[in-house]
Amino acid sequence: MGLEDVELMMDVEDAFGIALPDEPMQRMVTVGDLYDLVLPLVRETGPEALRGRADLEAHLWLRVRELAAAHAYKVRPEEITRDTRFVEDLGYG
Repeated sequence: MGLEDVELMMDVEDAFGIALPDEPMQRMVTVGDLYDLVLPLVRETGPEALRGRADLEAHLWLRVRELAAAHAYKVRPEEITRDTRFVEDLGYG
């Protein structure tokens, strides 16, 4: 894992009140992969106020994009799709 990956992992854990397992994080290729990992963890172990949001899926997708863009090279959150790759598209590494 590169520095950007570790920072993103810590930011995601802080933002959503969850603990991300190391092994799945090391296999992340796209932002969609991260979202697919985060959503069930938030539903199972996230803070009650977050789990109870009617717009949980949309809210998490927005925040995951924002967090991924924060460590990217000149990419805005609205440019990120599920298929956006961390290394090739965002410059992680």
